[in-house]
Amino acid sequence: MTRASLVFLLPLLIFSRFSQTQAQAAVKTSKLAKTFQINSRRVNQGVHVVRASDGQVLFSQNSQQLFSPASLSKLVTSAALLHYFGANHRFHTNFYFTGSFQKGIITGDLIIEPDGDPTLISETLWQFSRDLKHIGLKSIKGNILVKENLFSGDIRDELRLEGLQSSNHAYDAPITAFGINFNTIAIAISPGSAAGSIARANLDPFPIANISIENKLRTSKAGRKPYIRATRVSLPQGKAKIVLSGRIPLDSSLIKIYRSVNDPFITSGEIIKSFLHDANISTKGKIQKISAVPGDSMKLITIESEPMSAIIKKLNIHSNNFIADVMIKRLGVANYSQDGHLPNPEKAGGTYKQGMNAINQFLKTQVGIRSKYHLENGSGLTIQNRLSAQQITQILLYMSKHWEVFPDFLASLPTAGETGTLEKRFKSLRTSPLRGQIRAKTGTLSDPYTVSSLAGFIHHKNHGLIAFSIIHNGKPGKKQPRILDLQEKQELDLLGLARYL
Repeated sequence: MTRASLVFLLPLLIFSRFSQTQAQAAVKTSKLAKTFQINSRRVNQGVHVVRASDGQVLFSQNSQQLFSPASLSKLVTSAALLHYFGANHRFHTNFYFTGSFQKGIITGDLIIEPDGDPTLISETLWQFSRDLKHIGLKSIKGNILVKENLFSGDIRDELRLEGLQSSNHAYDAPITAFGINFNTIAIAISPGSAAGSIARANLDPFPIANISIENKLRTSKAGRKPYIRATRVSLPQGKAKIVLSGRIPLDSSLIKIYRSVNDPFITSGEIIKSFLHDANISTKGKIQKISAVPGDSMKLITIESEPMSAIIKKLNIHSNNFIADVMIKRLGVANYSQDGHLPNPEKAGGTYKQGMNAINQFLKTQVGIRSKYHLENGSGLTIQNRLSAQQITQILLYMSKHWEVFPDFLASLPTAGETGTLEKRFKSLRTSPLRGQIRAKTGTLSDPYTVSSLAGFIHHKNHGLIAFSIIHNGKPGKKQPRILDLQEKQELDLLGLARYL
């Protein structure tokens, strides 16, 4: 072959290869479009898939349309928390006393100064009460005073589905700077000694002075399914009772039911007293609110929270609404400078509005979102939030470029088929190859229309790390799709991405 022939053939070879590449890309796009087909008469869908290494869009469908993201809103909240506080920030609940502390007796008051730690749980308080016992505390003669002005405004987000009602659902607990066990109480229930007898029911781990149980729950014959109704009834002066009814079979194992508290201030104080009494530390005073720690008080002990990396893991793995809303208010505690940092984290008065202003500032000045969106709530337990699939992947890509926080952000997301809200998903034989290969946040609402969403990261053999967002919204006024059907569709969509990209 002559040199002239090579010069003539070279462009043809290049064009042929280019055409072949175009054809292969067209086939992939066609297969993905078929994979993501959905009944558009009943469901609105937004999809955005991006390669993390260079930001190349691999697939997109209605990606700029605004949808209700449900708990995908927590991706925004956790990203902002890592930006403002850092992965290693800890909150400190300080305990002081007035009077003297001699021979194991505090002659004055015990004072609690909260810092907005959303993860104060029974295990932490058990160790706290033992630490007080170790330093010799035996008795507190005065009252238990709680500094309660760190947060301002309503203790429930009025945007939530049950809005202005006093919900007793555990997921809709009141939001306070000093809340124990996510401002919920646990009722431990087990069958009685024989069929027909009253079941056993106790508050867990200890009785609480302001909460009683009215037990009408019966033990049924073995082999039946349990049917338990637990209703919290609010009473005057911060008291409440839990009314139990229904049945629990004789062969049932222990069941725990959770309800939100009606008066978080009184209940948190009574829970503290219950742990102190369990450690043989006596208290005789009342629980009272204060606006400032007295100047003559002395530091007694501090409860240090886990780092922010662990807090956002609890937030995302189990989609914890209480943590999300407490952290929104905690962001609102400080005044924010133009660059979005916290110049004065001790300033009181955190509100939902201030916290959401901080998040909006983060999205605009740090993530660089310029297109329209609407966020009024950090937990996603409202249909009023509006984000696009593209905006969500933009947040995911931003986090992937910030190594100082990205490993913690990624670790906070449930793993397909293994942990959190994805533990029971990707269980079919078809989707089993995706188990362990996806880290993603779920979002679910059922009223007034169905919302099911999934966004996070998937590892691909050719493209490496891929950020994706899939949002499904049922159409208002139409017959609503089943959440389980939409979840299965999302899993098959991701299987298609793994195969056809």
